[in-house]
Amino acid sequence: MNPFRVIPESHSDGKRVEPEFLEGATLPSVRSALVVVIALGVLVAAATASAVTVVSGTVVLDPAQPVCRTGQPCTKPLAHFKLVFWRHGTVAARVLTDRNGRYRVTLSPGIYGVTTPSRPQSGLRPRRIAVQRLSRVTRNFRYDAGIR
Repeated sequence: MNPFRVIPESHSDGKRVEPEFLEGATLPSVRSALVVVIALGVLVAAATASAVTVVSGTVVLDPAQPVCRTGQPCTKPLAHFKLVFWRHGTVAARVLTDRNGRYRVTLSPGIYGVTTPSRPQSGLRPRRIAVQRLSRVTRNFRYDAGIR
């Protein structure tokens, strides 16, 4: 028994009218259209969930010398410095800064813990970053090696 079967109606003038489901659409064509709409929804949701953001910035050593002097920079870029980005207890990405202390990594939107295998690990700031659903964001880091 077809649950979509429509019983014909009679008008006051005695003519029988057969109602049509979606103006002549057959049940198989409606099912096909529904499958297509659901598939498109799944694809859009998957594309949104897998959107990545390019995160870039610099890592500087701060302080770069035991005694900072007025008028002289007290920081310097950290070349070949390793950053590790964690999410949900799993490494999401690892990156190494270039000779100018710059890095670039792609991450999905979310909250990340950031660590370094360098010692002391506690010298890296910030330790957590938020990555928004944007095409590019800048997140700079400072590393205190404990020279004071």
